[in-house]
Amino acid sequence: MEVFRSNSPEIRGFEAQPFEIINIPEPMWDFANGQGLQKNRRTFETLEQKISYLQDILEYSKDHEDFCLPMELKNYLEVMTKVFVTYKDRLSGYLSAEMVEDLIRRKISIKEINIGEDIDTRDEEISYRLIDNFRETGGNKVCISVSHGGTWFALKAAHKAKEDESIKIGVIVFDNHVDIYSTGSNIHPNRGNFFRLLGDDETVEKVVFIGGLDESTMVSNENSKLIMMCKTEKYEQIGIASLKQGEKTDRLKLSDKLEEVIRSYKESGITNIIFSIDVDVLRAERMGYTGFEYNPINILENADSINENHNCLYKKPSELNVFDLDKLSSTIGRINWLGYLDYHNPVGLALGDIGMSLDIIVQNCKKYGLNLGIKLVGGGTYFGDVVEMSGLDYKGRTTRSSVALLERIQRVIQN
Repeated sequence: MEVFRSNSPEIRGFEAQPFEIINIPEPMWDFANGQGLQKNRRTFETLEQKISYLQDILEYSKDHEDFCLPMELKNYLEVMTKVFVTYKDRLSGYLSAEMVEDLIRRKISIKEINIGEDIDTRDEEISYRLIDNFRETGGNKVCISVSHGGTWFALKAAHKAKEDESIKIGVIVFDNHVDIYSTGSNIHPNRGNFFRLLGDDETVEKVVFIGGLDESTMVSNENSKLIMMCKTEKYEQIGIASLKQGEKTDRLKLSDKLEEVIRSYKESGITNIIFSIDVDVLRAERMGYTGFEYNPINILENADSINENHNCLYKKPSELNVFDLDKLSSTIGRINWLGYLDYHNPVGLALGDIGMSLDIIVQNCKKYGLNLGIKLVGGGTYFGDVVEMSGLDYKGRTTRSSVALLERIQRVIQN
């Protein structure tokens, strides 16, 4: 179990108000499209048999040069066998686990946003209920959600309910992915594009992503589009590779980077800073986290695409012909499986890295005269969110870390 060690016990200065954790329901675009945020309990009844068979094919191909595997199939076999070997001992505990959303509700007090069952009005109801809360109630507010798309609702609501119309908002995001994708609709928000849309409509002025995969090309492309429209660059990424010292995070470098971000925010006219923490930035494989969408154990669900109707499952590897291999390849689809594994298995930040980062953000907001959070007309302050806790939680590990993170946030902003 990861633990927090504060480097900054002297943090003071925020108004002592009731601390409220608001649960934002799953947005319509995730709920309706079944994108995996509410995971079904998998039986994996034939998983071990399937993976064992895939391992046999892979080993046979290594011993027989004339047995040519298509490259995508070869990568698929390597990824599936690697993840299965890592997670084999965890599977029984995973299948008997409870949902992380239910565990969190039992651990901490949460304010629920209640909405009706009409899917067509789901997002409107979420927006109205959240705006009402921000306009009518006080307290220091942090949101949680099974989807990072919940951040879109929270920031839009805070922007509408802000006390000072002149503020300019900068966001510091801890995430394994940068959610500024341009694929699909450029109009409707989804969990992959919402930070870009928040930048497009100037709800936020700047966004810095910390600790994730290197997606600097995407960041550069989006900034180039802004420059072509005679606008200022809005996005930056500090990837995990630039923060590592061997297997560990170089915390001095992380601290320096955070100070640099906040100083640059000040210089660019930002007045208020919000944080957003996606728990998939945590070290899933090392710590055994499974209670969020992008973790390695979900890769094993792709083995279900190979079902008992594939005749090749009843053949020895030596009996497989080119048609069998082509059928397997077409079943798994044209996916960069090695990249897919990286996407679901981040090197990530430790829980303590994020705790230290919160301290550093508070210290530097004070140092450079920026406000942490957004003062609301209802008398409260919105500080940010912790998101993407969803699915079966192996040994409750994701729950314990998420709750510890929320409690740390409470101490930081209440002390």
